Amino acid sequence: MSKRTEQVSSELLNLISQIIEREIEIPGCFVTITNVSVTPDLKIANINFTTIPDTHENQVLKILKSNSQSIQKSLKPKIRFYTIPQLRFFIDDGDKKRRNVSEALDQIQNELKN
Repeated sequence: MSKRTEQVSSELLNLISQIIEREIEIPGCFVTITNVSVTPDLKIANINFTTIPDTHENQVLKILKSNSQSIQKSLKPKIRFYTIPQLRFFIDDGDKKRRNVSEALDQIQNELKN
């Protein structure tokens, strides 16, 4: 990733987090933007998020996808790009995978002890 795309990704992460917190109503959970990666041409921003509790992930994904255009509109006055990147939202399941691996290793370790 180039320095420019890293800077844009970082700025978008901060701004999108603020917009979601202030402007998007997401009932019953807390949403965290974990990563934003922008394509080299700056036309697409892939946004990963997690929720607490994680049982609301699919509901939040639908909300974010349905509000992506309003989030883009809110970004427009805050950033100085010729075009605002298309926003694509994805559930960040990295923590779940790490927990599953950790639980599996714990289970194997317990079985070996017995």
